[in-house]
Amino acid sequence: MPDEATTKCIWQSLATFLGGGFVGTLLGHFSAIWRESRNRKRDLRQFLGKWLHDVERTVGYNPARLYPVYVAGEKELLGHIAKLYGDFWRPQKFARLRAPLRHLTEKDFETGENHDCRDVIAEPIKRLLDWI
Repeated sequence: MPDEATTKCIWQSLATFLGGGFVGTLLGHFSAIWRESRNRKRDLRQFLGKWLHDVERTVGYNPARLYPVYVAGEKELLGHIAKLYGDFWRPQKFARLRAPLRHLTEKDFETGENHDCRDVIAEPIKRLLDWI
């Protein structure tokens, strides 16, 4: 039979080992969650940059050419929104910033002769990029 000091030392070592393993596991878990969230946000920024580039390359006063670019981007945006759900500390602000990019029709791009219809999409994309 081990004496009382040896038993106490074994229990302390066991508690330290298990406590350290638990803390290490938690740190690893939260680190992985943070890294995955950061990567999803980077993917969204990359997509928004590409979409903004496509919008800016479209002829400025022609809604008929801009609308297909918008539709293609909106579909991909919905996929990113689904992946990013819950990754932001302020989800209401994220929803408010992305709202102008949703459910637009071709008539929404008809801004008049002297206005660039690309701004209907480009400005909300820029605001979202600045916030992310």
